[in-house]
Amino acid sequence: MSFPSLASERPIRAVLFDIDDTLVDLRSAMEIAVRQVSAAFVPELSEEAWEQVHWEFRVDPTGLYQAFLNGELSFVEQRITRARRAFAAVGGALPEEHVATWNSAYELEAKRRWAAYPDVAAALDFLEARRMRITTTTISTARITSAGSASTNQSRKSLKNSAVLFRPLR
Repeated sequence: MSFPSLASERPIRAVLFDIDDTLVDLRSAMEIAVRQVSAAFVPELSEEAWEQVHWEFRVDPTGLYQAFLNGELSFVEQRITRARRAFAAVGGALPEEHVATWNSAYELEAKRRWAAYPDVAAALDFLEARRMRITTTTISTARITSAGSASTNQSRKSLKNSAVLFRPLR
C-alpha cells in the first residue's frame, strides 16, 4: 500500500502528542512511586519480586484500566485494585484502613517523579522553530486538572523542566 506524500498534498501545521510514555516517562514514575510508597504493605522483596509488582501494577493484566475507561470503575478504584492485585501476587496486601493514605502518597510521589524524556525539549524547539502548532493530550484527569489552565509558555517551560502537562493548542 502506498500513501500520498503529506508534504506535497498538505503541509503539516500541527502536532498532537500523547503525554504518557511519549513525552513523559510514566513507566519509571509509576515504578518508583509504587516502590517508594508500598514497602510497608509487601514482605521484604527481591528485585525479581519488585519486578513482578511493577508488572502487575503497570501492565494491568486483568483490564482494570479498561474498566475505568468503560465507566465501570473510578480512576482511583482501578488504581487501588491494581495495587491490591500487585501486592497479592507477591504475598502482600493493602488493608482497607491504609487505602486512602497509600493512594495519596502514590499520587504525590508519581507526580514528583514525572519527567520528560531527554529529547522532548529539542523536539519542541524543532517544531516551534518551524512554527508548528503543538498540543498534548492525556487520559489522566489528574494531569489535566493540575495543568489545564497553564499558559502555553508556562506549559512549554514546565514540560522542558519535566513538570509536565497539558498544553493548549496554539
